[in-house]
Amino acid sequence: MMNAVPPDEAIARHAEMILDGNRFLADRPELILRDDEYVLEPDSADYRLPTLLLKTAPDLALCFQELLDALLHLNREHVDERVVDVQAYFSLTGEHEELEHAFYQWTMNYLSRRADLDRLNHRNAYDPSRLWVDTAKEIDELIERRIGMVNTINSSALNLAQAAYLHHPYAMVVADHKRRGGDGHVFEPNRYSIPDFNNSVFYALQTKQRFETFLKQVASRLPVEDQTPRHDRHSDDVVMRNQQFAEDLNLIRLISTNTQQFDVPLPTNCGYMLQAVWAISCGRSILTLLVFDEPKQISRMPLVLSIRRDGRLACAEMPWIHVDPEEMRDECAHEAAVNRLLLDGIFEVVYPEYDQLDVAAVIERGKQPEATDAEKTAVLAVLAGRIGDAAESGQYPSRVPKLGPLRRTHFEGVLRDHFGCTARSGKGSERFVQRGERSATFGSHKKDCKMEGGIIQRVLKQLEIPFTDFTEVLSR
Repeated sequence: MMNAVPPDEAIARHAEMILDGNRFLADRPELILRDDEYVLEPDSADYRLPTLLLKTAPDLALCFQELLDALLHLNREHVDERVVDVQAYFSLTGEHEELEHAFYQWTMNYLSRRADLDRLNHRNAYDPSRLWVDTAKEIDELIERRIGMVNTINSSALNLAQAAYLHHPYAMVVADHKRRGGDGHVFEPNRYSIPDFNNSVFYALQTKQRFETFLKQVASRLPVEDQTPRHDRHSDDVVMRNQQFAEDLNLIRLISTNTQQFDVPLPTNCGYMLQAVWAISCGRSILTLLVFDEPKQISRMPLVLSIRRDGRLACAEMPWIHVDPEEMRDECAHEAAVNRLLLDGIFEVVYPEYDQLDVAAVIERGKQPEATDAEKTAVLAVLAGRIGDAAESGQYPSRVPKLGPLRRTHFEGVLRDHFGCTARSGKGSERFVQRGERSATFGSHKKDCKMEGGIIQRVLKQLEIPFTDFTEVLSR
């Protein structure tokens, strides 16, 4: 029987993968992450509201300052830790994702105003690419310069916002073509004077086309009866099933010992080979997929996809380009079918590890004084499965009932009833928990969200509650 992966190994493994990416940045030395870079005490002056925003979008200023405050707080929580280890921890827990998505939404809101084609005038020569350059200079001051700050973990929370504005030219081209009476599907590069603008559009178009071609080609090799999703093609059924599959995969990841890329089966003669790796891209994903042409062409970069936390297949760099199972038109049905095929294929590969799981051994190991964070996370997962927090009745019950995340209400109930804690709502979607003079906060964007093991351990540590005491209560 297998044991849970020690988190020191898990974090080291993910950190190694992050550092391994440095080899692709030889021509961009400023982006290379050093393995000896540590999070330092942040200077609050670096997180003050830029005066620029009071001129360009004053009604968005308060929200942006709140996001900067949260980013400052996030850095302070990880002072003296190695930057790459914090990034690996975020990759394993997703603890940063709520803030990452909030920055993304704010950036999209800002772009919708400042890069709006209604702002074309004689100053930018009525050229959308010049309007984008002007807006990009503002984003550089608001977002980009903070990503480049050394000895911080800012990039983890800002990567998705950065991707949004770097790829915004594609959205501007579509809007520009529709504005002139077209359907938004024609790119006329001669109309735009800025090369970087055109390069961004070309890249987005190429990525989108490669994604669509992959979906069509794989679907064409499926049996006719499998070329549309099952469940009578009710979109709600497909959405719920995908979400449950993604939750199950995320739980298996906690106990997986597979440190390398693993092959995912595809239909014969579809023209592709697919490899998966337990690595998170920006945009709330749980698994990264590398799509190679078959036979594998070393000279061509693979198409990088991801499985999002809602189970949807997406482009890793542009997660807003994704399969939408709620769009059930006939011309899109094959996309949902391929999405299901990949989820099934991935699950077949990783399920044997779960099937061999020795629950008793995991619990016993996690209670030892020398137990590591990941072993403790595994204990939380199996105890949650035992008490039934995740084993909810429904049309698509969990396929890994021995594992599960704790619900927020259950977690807070244990803290209240057994450790004298109080819990209340904090800023925005935050929850604030207090035990005497000790306090902790965590995100809770849903009424009764499922708690990540890493977040539970952080809260217990901040409240000075021994992990073994907490799990002893859960075991009763």
